[in-house]
Amino acid sequence: MKLDRVVGLAGGACLMAAPGLVFAHVSGTSHEHGMSLGAAWGHGVLHPFSGLDHLLAMLALGVWISAAAFRERLAVIGAFLGSMVVGAGLGVAGLSLPAVEVVIALSVVALGLLVLAQRGWHLAAGLGAAAFFAFFHGFAHGTEIGAASAPAYFTGFLMGSAMLVSGGALMGVLVRERSAWALRPVGAAMACAGVGLLVGLI
Repeated sequence: MKLDRVVGLAGGACLMAAPGLVFAHVSGTSHEHGMSLGAAWGHGVLHPFSGLDHLLAMLALGVWISAAAFRERLAVIGAFLGSMVVGAGLGVAGLSLPAVEVVIALSVVALGLLVLAQRGWHLAAGLGAAAFFAFFHGFAHGTEIGAASAPAYFTGFLMGSAMLVSGGALMGVLVRERSAWALRPVGAAMACAGVGLLVGLI
């Protein structure tokens, strides 16, 4: 794999940190409700990593899109992050949606099965799946904003999410260079974990 592709996948997500680092280095004076901007950003960054459902879904999405061309991967990641913002905004606004956690668990199952299947890649399917599932993941993030500043928190969870999806894509690309079949057990494990989340065993 060309070095520029590695940098584009791994380093591109890190560029999301730039706005957040501004928040993190703001003076430690408290923002509204007593949470500093740096703390709000950190809360956002860690949130995608704090739940197994969020973590597995984003890694699985990344592994799945590793079969796509580089620009298509970027398009799917962009669609995922954009849809997350919409969902998070509605969550912060107090909108009530049914079965959010169920859909999030189903996203782990579905994306794990897509990795397992190793079927041909279609950009429209990737964009649609990414946008649909990201909306619910973002909504969950928004409902758990707590006392955090929305701009800092949003910047943080977008950075964390981009890192996870890009990390999954990088892992998928590296494994595919040797054997795409090696990704099947990964997809199977992710799908099984999603079922466990769905039925409450995990």
